[in-house]
Amino acid sequence: MSQIYFSLLLAGMNIAVFNHRINMERNLKTENIKKGHKTFLVEPLMLPIFFITALITLLVIDSDLHISTVLANWGLLFLYISIYYALLLLLLPLLRQVIRAWACATLWLIPNFLYITSYITKNTVYPYPRLVVTVPHQLLSTLIWIWAIGFVCVIVWQFISHFRYRRLLLKNAEEFTDNTILSSWYNEAKRHGIKHKIPVMISKTISTPITIGCFNRTMRLVLPKQNYTEEDFSLIFRHELRHILRADTRTKMFMGFCAAICWFNPLSWVARRKTSDDLELSCDEAVLADTDEITRRQYAELLLKNAGNSRGYTTCLSASANSLRYRLRNIVKPTKRFSGSVVVGIAIIALVMMVGTVAVADSSTTVQTAIFDKASTGIAINYIEAYKWGENQKNYGNVYGWNEELLTRYIASLHAKQLYSEGYTINIDDVLLLVNYKEVIDGKVTSIIQFIITDKLLFVSIPYDDYGNITFLLEDEIDWSYLNTLLDFNAKNPNP
Repeated sequence: MSQIYFSLLLAGMNIAVFNHRINMERNLKTENIKKGHKTFLVEPLMLPIFFITALITLLVIDSDLHISTVLANWGLLFLYISIYYALLLLLLPLLRQVIRAWACATLWLIPNFLYITSYITKNTVYPYPRLVVTVPHQLLSTLIWIWAIGFVCVIVWQFISHFRYRRLLLKNAEEFTDNTILSSWYNEAKRHGIKHKIPVMISKTISTPITIGCFNRTMRLVLPKQNYTEEDFSLIFRHELRHILRADTRTKMFMGFCAAICWFNPLSWVARRKTSDDLELSCDEAVLADTDEITRRQYAELLLKNAGNSRGYTTCLSASANSLRYRLRNIVKPTKRFSGSVVVGIAIIALVMMVGTVAVADSSTTVQTAIFDKASTGIAINYIEAYKWGENQKNYGNVYGWNEELLTRYIASLHAKQLYSEGYTINIDDVLLLVNYKEVIDGKVTSIIQFIITDKLLFVSIPYDDYGNITFLLEDEIDWSYLNTLLDFNAKNPNP
């Protein structure tokens, strides 16, 4: 239930924030945006920053099991991203007809909230996994290395391509010197709340206006060497400033990160291209809001005259012909659409509820092999607790009598798969048995192993080999009737 409450709370908060951002941009007609404010729903680089921080943290951890667990959890997050983008690509044609382009563009950023989901994993109760992917521990390391090499290669290639393009773009570019037009640019930027002066350049190597740079200090507006009217400049500036206001170049960096992290999935590359289209559509929509037919036709002619391509983490006025036809149709014949804030909220709920439905597990083994063979031979049951054992018991209750040999033999015989995933916990409606073992040396308890047995999951807490708490997926059906014969609920407390 906590996962449901969290998803509803997160969705509600973001619906409110998204509507506030819509009002901020709508008010641009009559008032300036506060200096330094952005109108994106979520910082596009939030998940990449968290991922890089987690990787750096792993470098100082020596536990192979812990590293495997963390990387397996991250692998699942990327699986959820892939599933989310597959569903979004399937629904996108319909969504574009019903909701505004800005909402469609925002939907591509929703996986950033997996940062929050990952951060609160230990405090979230996930449902029993619906799908379990079995990966032997030895193979897991190999797959991690293959994935890591692919990720590094793709991300390095992206950065090299971006900076080479930036260097090529700015190498022979000249500063724009028309003071009247520059004054119009800086005034418009100030109205959009831009903190730093973004230089304007002229370049012969491009055919469409391009904004390059992911942060205000590194941004440049580069214009092709063409003759523009004052009205053309106004439309160009308003279009590119919406990109800047929404941090769209960082959104492109985020989508590049997702493509790199899911480099083996072709859908991630399709999603990257579709995101770029939606970002341009959303800026067209913002620039042309409440404009007359003459302005729309002028804007359409400007797009046709400046058709081109952008590379790297850049935004441009007019992209390739693949998306231009759709853009022109929406410009000339606009249709009324919903804001899409509710759809954004539904997407957040769906993504959060998806987490925990898929798990990665080690190959099957017995509890004897996984736990008891690694424990001391001198362990003995210390105490037992039962929960919801029968109709009359609704809370935990101590059991003071048991058949230790048969109970231990039964637990040891269970077949289970160790889950690499974290976040699964005891369901309050489950019947469970808690069995605590102790090792006594020289009259002192030196170690404690605790088993919590439920219908589908086995939770084990062990003090050796740096394992800590482990969750197992049970492959055998628990014979509660047999366990009942091994316990004496009528036995009295020997140490009242």
